[in-house]
Amino acid sequence: RMRLVEPAFAYTIHKAQGCEADSVILLWPALPSTTDAFLYQENLNDGYEMRLLYTAITRAKGRLDLVTVKQSHHVEL
Repeated sequence: RMRLVEPAFAYTIHKAQGCEADSVILLWPALPSTTDAFLYQENLNDGYEMRLLYTAITRAKGRLDLVTVKQSHHVEL
């Protein structure tokens, strides 16, 4: 029953620094709600988010799958 299962490794982005893999799946969080927007903006301003994303992307030697949440926006009229 388990013939198609292959072992895999899971790392945080920080733990993966200096490592490479043939295939990387990156789970990236959704954009913050308005209550968290101030903290998120601070992280963007100091470049933290961009450096973190760069580190994650450059771990992939061959394939990168980016997985994130699709947000729906509800507008009341």
